[in-house]
Amino acid sequence: MTNQPETNPRLLILVAVTSIYLVIPVIPFAYGWLKLPFAIAAILAAVVFIVICTKDVVDMVRRLRTQRHSDHRRSITASMGIIFAGILIAVWLLFSGTGGFGFQNPDHMASNALMRDLIVQDWPITIKIDGKTLNIVYYAAYFLPAAVIGKICGWTAANIAVFVWTTIGVVLAFIWFSILARVDLLKKSSNTLWLALMFCLSGGLDYIAFYFVRHEIPYVTFHLEPWAGFFTYPSNTSLLYWVPQQAIAAWLLVSFIICAPSIVVVRYLGMLLAVGLIWTPLAVIGLVPYLFIRLMLVLKRNEIQVDRITCLLNAFALFIGCVHALYIISNQFKFPLGMLWNFLDLRTGWSLVVKFWLFEFGFLSLLALLLLVYSAASIRRISATTTFLETIQRYFGIEGYDLAFVVTSLVTLILIPLFKVGYANDLSMRASIPSLFILWAFIARVTLIIPFTQNAKKHRNAIPAILQGATLAVVVLSFMTSMTEIARSIKFYSFGPPDEHTVPDSAEASELIIVEQRIGNSDSFFYRYLGR
Repeated sequence: MTNQPETNPRLLILVAVTSIYLVIPVIPFAYGWLKLPFAIAAILAAVVFIVICTKDVVDMVRRLRTQRHSDHRRSITASMGIIFAGILIAVWLLFSGTGGFGFQNPDHMASNALMRDLIVQDWPITIKIDGKTLNIVYYAAYFLPAAVIGKICGWTAANIAVFVWTTIGVVLAFIWFSILARVDLLKKSSNTLWLALMFCLSGGLDYIAFYFVRHEIPYVTFHLEPWAGFFTYPSNTSLLYWVPQQAIAAWLLVSFIICAPSIVVVRYLGMLLAVGLIWTPLAVIGLVPYLFIRLMLVLKRNEIQVDRITCLLNAFALFIGCVHALYIISNQFKFPLGMLWNFLDLRTGWSLVVKFWLFEFGFLSLLALLLLVYSAASIRRISATTTFLETIQRYFGIEGYDLAFVVTSLVTLILIPLFKVGYANDLSMRASIPSLFILWAFIARVTLIIPFTQNAKKHRNAIPAILQGATLAVVVLSFMTSMTEIARSIKFYSFGPPDEHTVPDSAEASELIIVEQRIGNSDSFFYRYLGR
């Protein structure tokens, strides 16, 4: 789950493409939202970053190509696995509602309104409430490239563009997911297919929780995840089908932090965190624990390499990060904000919180960890390995600090519900995305240790095999949350974007209390000195 060898050209190419993908929206944001001097500076910073990033990776790939000692050819079965995984992800996307391909869940109404405003209005966009023109402060990076196309070619072209943009992001996220799970997509086809299923369908035991808490069997197309009130941890399908603008950047950023080679982490991470603020600021909060661990690892190994280019890029990142942070905090913060006990009766609330922990990630995490421990213990009995960490590293490809990231994800998922932000508790739904992505990747890896459990069974230790069966059963049950989302899209499927004339503006797309969460303060530092 940690970074691959730094001499892997494919990883460096992935790093470059991911970095460029995340930074591109800075250019239209700077052009549309900032006063001319700051706009020029931000655009130049973004362009220089993209150029340097591309040049760095091209140079490294050329230099490292001669160091490759093995011909990593793709077998026919591995190719078939990639093809089938690609088909699965393509179908998943075609039912997502993105760009009008598939049923659009309620959150798409606000997203469509925002994109239409970005197309028809001058930037920065505004909103009218009670006759007053107010600024919108919202992390719109995901929509900006498509909105640029929409201004030139119209509404339909913008929707096609946002679908293509989403597809690129999802493909990048799947490749990163495979690296987190230590699955080589060029080897075993069955591993690739299982990984694709985990990537698309992973979620909590919402179906079971719904039955135990509400004492009724939900409809096949029912949206299950709000079963615990304002505690919600979304499945990967729910994220894509409701809020792709939040999910994609969070998936890419946490993967970069954990898996990217140290030299590019030091050089590029500042800029990626800076742009993350206009992609998904609440998810950036969820990145903090992993950022701390990765930087500690870099310092411990003395892997910091600072040169003039690195200093330049981080100076640009500081500038852009300050601009984006000032933009985000110019929000009026007209939404609930505070500790859990300010909104919930603790005498009854803690019972719900504990159920939420157990059903959303607790049961499955416990089984996966037990499976890993018992499988490693069984191997130690029949091999010459000496320690538990040596065993899981040798046989399962899991390093000690991989476990540190997993434990951190569990602790983070326990703590996040204790603080509420927004009427729908957006913090719970967004800050959890990085931790859930890491956890699902770990579970994907652990469930691929069938040969070791079978080997243990031959040596009269059936516990790993039993644990594996139980883990796989719970994983399949966790897929049911995603299946209800897909079933709803199948039932109400539509093809093509909604008619532009039926799309309301942002003031009418949601309830007023939700709309007010996006209103900016015209007297803020950003709008007085930096913004148009």
